[in-house]
Amino acid sequence: MGYKTFKYTSQNNLIHSGRYLYGGFSYEFGNQYLNKVKFQVSNSNREIKLDIIYVSAATAANIYYDFAIQTITLKKSSYYFGLHIGNDFNLNFFPRIDTRNLLWFNQSFGGISIISKYKLNNNNHINFSTHIPVLSSVFYNKLNRLTSEIPDDKKIQSYSGFPIKLFNADAEIGYVFSKFGFDWGIFYQIEMNKINETASNQLTGMAQSASLRIIYW
Repeated sequence: MGYKTFKYTSQNNLIHSGRYLYGGFSYEFGNQYLNKVKFQVSNSNREIKLDIIYVSAATAANIYYDFAIQTITLKKSSYYFGLHIGNDFNLNFFPRIDTRNLLWFNQSFGGISIISKYKLNNNNHINFSTHIPVLSSVFYNKLNRLTSEIPDDKKIQSYSGFPIKLFNADAEIGYVFSKFGFDWGIFYQIEMNKINETASNQLTGMAQSASLRIIYW
């Protein structure tokens, strides 16, 4: 759980802020050639009062894949460098700027994966990973929240770009330990997503969270 916000450049204030809950599953295999698949679903929501009470909400489903090569090996640590690809689908309701429609966008990206593992002892270690996008694309449109119709028959819009236009990055650090016959992980994660179609049309999402994970080797 954690906290998530969205800002829009045409608005002086936040268009969304609220608690952030997520869950997911990941599968990792390989040693010298590390492969990792991760699936995550999340929701952030908060009641706000305008003319009536609305629930501002941001819901997402994400899938990622990393392929990284072990490039540096020391006595207690290993460092990996490789490729990262992913897809994020987001369905949002931001009543501060639109009380009638949902905003959805689907973002695909590819970039750099950096992973490090530091062993404290036989059972405990620290993991760190970060993803930096290189090239991304986004498709987006609106839906009427009551009828699911597209307002004014607007067509799906899309564009692609490098990090200056589309920047979807994340980083996490975690402590992994053994307890009660299981391996556990306590992780801190930060996510940032900037969608800059123009200088005056920029949507920025930020999320910070802490999670408890059960790890099976």
